[in-house]
Amino acid sequence: MDTKEHWLIEEALATITSGSFSEQDVLALLILLRRHCPPRTPVREFGDFVAHREKDRGILQEFLNRVQLRFHDREPADVEPPRLPVFTAEEIEQSLNDVLERNGFATVDREVANRIIVSIISLLQYVQVETELGSPVRGFAVGISTSQVALLGHGTVPPRLHVFQFPLLIANNNGYEFSLAHPDAPKVDLFMPFDGLVQTYSSKGEFRIEQCRAA
Repeated sequence: MDTKEHWLIEEALATITSGSFSEQDVLALLILLRRHCPPRTPVREFGDFVAHREKDRGILQEFLNRVQLRFHDREPADVEPPRLPVFTAEEIEQSLNDVLERNGFATVDREVANRIIVSIISLLQYVQVETELGSPVRGFAVGISTSQVALLGHGTVPPRLHVFQFPLLIANNNGYEFSLAHPDAPKVDLFMPFDGLVQTYSSKGEFRIEQCRAA
């Protein structure tokens, strides 16, 4: 890692940990870190994914492909079903802190890591993934519940091609949305997909995920 690259990563981290940042800062951090991560690790995978939004390889592509094949009865029944979500929040946090520590940067705490994961979920909205079934899968959705935020993949089940959704990534919703004004208010346990473009940002320590443009 050269001096300039080290400084760019340092600046991106300082912005994110300052409490005022946008998902574009997370995008820059992922792209800068990706070549310093081993293949098939979360940070490498997400860095590649946000840099090349049409994917025909990688772990997320493989998992989505397997889910599609399984629901079309094109995968052997004795093969272990794909594990979802693809990466846990703990695995993503560990991958991020491993590459930071290995290159001489301070690690991030759990809440900052979770905000980065929610931003990754937002960044992956609408990406396109190629599968063996022919036509590409378009449009990962962002879903939110009282306690979690998720990147939702989708597929179809024959013979009538019913659409189903499944969580590819899940982060904690630590009061970013669905903040309950009253302790007795009902909780939203199912993921409610945003129907438009989503953005994440943090201002003076308050992190938000919200719809910024209608579908």
